[in-house]
Amino acid sequence: MTHSLWVEKYRPSTMDTYIGNEHLKSKVSIYLESGDLPHLLLFGKAGTGKTTLAKLLVKNIECDYLYINASDETGVDNVRNKVKSFASTIGFKDLKIIILDECDYISPNAQAALRNVMEIFSKHCRFILTCNYVERIIDPIQSRCQSFQIIPPSKSDVAKHLHSILIKENIMDSIEDIKVLVDTGYPDIRRVINSAQRNVVNGKLKLDTSSIITFISLKPIVEAKFLTLVLTVSTLFSSEALIYK
Repeated sequence: MTHSLWVEKYRPSTMDTYIGNEHLKSKVSIYLESGDLPHLLLFGKAGTGKTTLAKLLVKNIECDYLYINASDETGVDNVRNKVKSFASTIGFKDLKIIILDECDYISPNAQAALRNVMEIFSKHCRFILTCNYVERIIDPIQSRCQSFQIIPPSKSDVAKHLHSILIKENIMDSIEDIKVLVDTGYPDIRRVINSAQRNVVNGKLKLDTSSIITFISLKPIVEAKFLTLVLTVSTLFSSEALIYK
């Protein structure tokens, strides 16, 4: 059955269709050619292609794989039960790969348990970890992985990707509308694509400009208020430090 969500339907499945991160493509191509890879830690902003790259790897390497959204499986028991049971059992292929998506949600204790599993079963089982905040991953796990920062593709590349999707879906569009969507959602490619699909009416890309304009106009206000709050809290702490000094 064809996927109705564009973000899944047009998720790149080969390196030829994967946009951006040219610095990674040669390295990833080596993994695909060899049919093997080390433990990987892919980090970067939301919606920039971390999960896409992880899924691309397991679909193009001869392996049994398990995908887990770690934001739903944060505890030690889940690591011990689900992850360890998959890693320790005999599979149909010589290599097993476990994708732990959003692994920065895993608790430190669960990460410690994960570290042991990675070490014990490393001969036949690899891990691909993705996260937004690499500083939340404990050092012993980081040291066991090859870490790669996933950099957002340029706005131009995102616009071309979106335009190609609209052509395949037979949607009439305009350069101006695509520019607004990219400017609003960048660097989150997932948000850009979802926004485009949401704004299609009767085969045409018809933007709800009022909500988009409101979002754009409110963004600097929210950022300014947040900065004011940070400065206020900082001042209060500085004042207390002087009082108790």
